[in-house]
Amino acid sequence: MLAPVSIGPGLSLILDDVVGSILARYGPTGVDLKTESTLGLLRISYRAASDSSAAPLLIGGRIYDDRGTAGTAGMQLFVYSNGESVAPGSPLVLPGAQQNLRFRTNIGFFAMGDLLTRVRVTAVKQDGSVGGVFEFVLNDSTRSGHYVQLPMSAIPGIVGDPMTIRIEVLEGSRVGAYVVTVDQISSDTVFVQGRPTHLLN
Repeated sequence: MLAPVSIGPGLSLILDDVVGSILARYGPTGVDLKTESTLGLLRISYRAASDSSAAPLLIGGRIYDDRGTAGTAGMQLFVYSNGESVAPGSPLVLPGAQQNLRFRTNIGFFAMGDLLTRVRVTAVKQDGSVGGVFEFVLNDSTRSGHYVQLPMSAIPGIVGDPMTIRIEVLEGSRVGAYVVTVDQISSDTVFVQGRPTHLLN
């Protein structure tokens, strides 16, 4: 669904509860987005102004659990453009993923276009050797959408030590990726945005 938003020159705009309040106005009649699964992406498109190189549009976001008088708990979200995504042939690297008794990691990746997109996820050990490989297809209308988030435990051969996750596009659209690692004792979260780069080995 689409929700139009206007921002005046030199001004800022804060949208509180963008899914439950803003997008809900444009959703299907009778559908309460707050009771549905809303795990996914927000795609922001805008027409660049003539001075956008000197005065760009800056975007930020945060997800949170509203706990009333106790405050909120959540984490900052990152914005992805072509500079934070990769096409076939170039990997994204995400360090620090862990899956053990204290930490758990979720891996998210998404297609930035509409082509059928095949992705390879590789867990790399600290010595540079491959711990395990997992492949997934995005934009497959019979099985998947343009976005998936999976637990690190879905990758065979992982170990309890910190590992680096490498995301490669085998075919299709550009892909962005991230890992979220949760401390299961303190509930602290660490979000790592995938960056286009190359491993040494």
